[in-house]
Amino acid sequence: MKKSFIILLSSIALGSFAQSKPDCESLLNDLENYYREGFNEKAILTEEGREKTLNLIQKTAKECPLQSKNTYVFGEEMLLQIIKPMNIGETKQKWTHYLTDLYDQYGQHFPSTKKENDLKKTIALYNNKVYSSEQAFKSLDKLYATDKQTFTTEALLIYADMVASQGHKQQNLSSDFIKKTDDLSTSITAKISELEKKKADVTQKETREIETDLASLKIASRNISGGLKVADINCDAWNNLYKEDFEKNKSNVYWLENALSRLTTYKCSANNELFNTLAQTYYNLEKNSISAYYLGNIAQQQKDYKKAHTFFNESAALETDKAEKAKIYYRISDFYRGNDKAQAKLYLEKSIENDPEMIQSYIMLSQLYAAAERNCFNDDFEYKTRYFLASQTLDRIAKINPRYKTATQKLSDSYLEKAPSKEEVRKSKMKGQTLTLGCWINQQVLVP
Repeated sequence: MKKSFIILLSSIALGSFAQSKPDCESLLNDLENYYREGFNEKAILTEEGREKTLNLIQKTAKECPLQSKNTYVFGEEMLLQIIKPMNIGETKQKWTHYLTDLYDQYGQHFPSTKKENDLKKTIALYNNKVYSSEQAFKSLDKLYATDKQTFTTEALLIYADMVASQGHKQQNLSSDFIKKTDDLSTSITAKISELEKKKADVTQKETREIETDLASLKIASRNISGGLKVADINCDAWNNLYKEDFEKNKSNVYWLENALSRLTTYKCSANNELFNTLAQTYYNLEKNSISAYYLGNIAQQQKDYKKAHTFFNESAALETDKAEKAKIYYRISDFYRGNDKAQAKLYLEKSIENDPEMIQSYIMLSQLYAAAERNCFNDDFEYKTRYFLASQTLDRIAKINPRYKTATQKLSDSYLEKAPSKEEVRKSKMKGQTLTLGCWINQQVLVP
């Protein structure tokens, strides 16, 4: 009898335990269904709807914290939508704390997400005016030092703005601050590269979002670099900074790209052995338009013109942006200007083909025609008509975009002053006729 009584008590206890154990699958299903179907404008804008949402999130997270990451994913999304329309003040701060508590729980129960959630927590506290700029910077600085890989575009933009602001305020920048700036620039470049690659596999709406992020990141990169302008750093100092960190970064294309950009910006690239080493290392790791262009510059400085020509052409071929490609072709044409006018003309035409508004290319092309050799022409009249061709070349850019007319008018007028006069045209009986100019020029010119 005693034994039966004990068994009965055990059964009751077990049943009681079974009843008190939460049905986590049902709780999560309820949360997901609410997120997908019940979470609406009323849930965001009314106190009753907000409280109902919060209770469901908190109950699921408290009773079934390990059931699924979706508890936190759905909860985060709903809380963010609730907070967004709120005015800055106590209510917004209170709901921000509900969100950051959820981030803490998420990181606690799913440790692999802790760094990511710590970052989200800082951003939420800063954006919603719970954290001051000083508090946010201290937190972001610590997070960046421990795991920069977790930084989202938004986090990078906020942190970069804070670092740039510090740079503008300082008169003498320490080498540590410069290294921090360079490291952040490298991270921004890496994020830009990541987003550029991502564009190919997303929807049109996501593409627009990525384009917005890319534009913001590029502005942030320029602002960070602008923060270094107050630094009194000579080329020896820049070289020492990059020599010190080269070994540990020689496989990091973004670090190499940044170092090369800095040395170029501060006019420390010419006849610089370190720059040459960085450029060759960068090219070996990643053959792209920029790396090939650097090697072209180096070869030109070393008067190895054949190699320079090869690298500049490779740079142009690898460039996908037509405006940038036009600039490279312009650079190549300048390279040939003094010794091979036919090649210079060829590359100027390629430059104009890629960017019809590349005004520098029209100007150089007109100057080439004006400087054509006497032996390219059959007689004195034809020789002087090269100035008509030079002027008409400038007219092409003015027709494409009238705003360039003022910029080119003075040069165009100077050509016309040297061209055949009205009397010379009348005597030649060539008015309105088209002349074909031979040699490397190989162009037709209308005699006005």
